[in-house]
Amino acid sequence: MLTKDKNTFIVLGVLTLVFLGRVVAQLMQYLYPIAILPPFDAWQSGTLSYGGLLFSQIIILSIQITVLVKIHKGTYIFYKTKGQAIYMFGILYFSISILRLILGSFLYNDHEFWGATIPAVFHIFLSAFFLVLGFYESNNAKMERSE
Repeated sequence: MLTKDKNTFIVLGVLTLVFLGRVVAQLMQYLYPIAILPPFDAWQSGTLSYGGLLFSQIIILSIQITVLVKIHKGTYIFYKTKGQAIYMFGILYFSISILRLILGSFLYNDHEFWGATIPAVFHIFLSAFFLVLGFYESNNAKMERSE
């Protein structure tokens, strides 16, 4: 049973698949590098060790998949305040990610963190997940109260 807005479910699913693709691509470059993908080190800024990064990515993907399954089954509980908090976090995360991409592209492109373009781009996709989920949750909480 899909909830009120299947388009939102699809967008969240696509954003999750994009993030999963990023995780799998870097893992492939770690285990068995292939020439068509950027080198392993291009996929991360070096802020975390690869083990720590992979662990955190698995947790994030687990949360994303849990949210998608609950939305699809109709068991996701919507709270306006939680939705607003997720949305505000998404705005902040998205803004910082865009700033990182801009600064890394024009001012600090040689810096290990700021100049890491691939992670910056994927942070934009990940922040978009929070933006969409927060907006969706806030609006569904309103609809459920009015029904």
